[in-house]
Amino acid sequence: MTASADYSRAVDAQLLYVLTQLRLAETGSALSARGYMQAACFQLQFALQCYVAEITGGESLSRGNLLVLEESGGLKQVDFRFRELVALVAVPQSWLNRLLRLLASLHSPPHFPLHSGEVVSNTAFQSADIIVSSNQKTSDAIISWYDIDCVQIYDLYEEFQKIVNRQRELSLEL
Repeated sequence: MTASADYSRAVDAQLLYVLTQLRLAETGSALSARGYMQAACFQLQFALQCYVAEITGGESLSRGNLLVLEESGGLKQVDFRFRELVALVAVPQSWLNRLLRLLASLHSPPHFPLHSGEVVSNTAFQSADIIVSSNQKTSDAIISWYDIDCVQIYDLYEEFQKIVNRQRELSLEL
């Protein structure tokens, strides 16, 4: 069994855990739902780390893993899957950019928005190998963990699952 196959199984397991956490969030109290949603977010983070390791053959692990999505120049193995993820990070409204901003907010105290229309510039939100830089309006730049709901997390899960399935199919054809 190759390292890529091992990472592939880890991605699939983490995505299953995300789905389980989200289903539990729908059935519990408001307090337990927040806990399950938070657990689902951390499972998404780990799934993404495993997926980046899968498509880079594990090379990303020694370079900060998710940071390689922003600093891709040093990787030896860069294929279409990795380039697509890097492109998604650069699009503020993409599912991956939103996911990374959500994950960054999980590691930060609550963010209280600036006044409407103010611009956040050269702001780096750092968290567990994730850096998101932005020069957009505050509403676009920050997704707060404190304002997200189960449906939004499920949407991120679905988008992630779709890209993993599509990219794996395409890589088999090549």
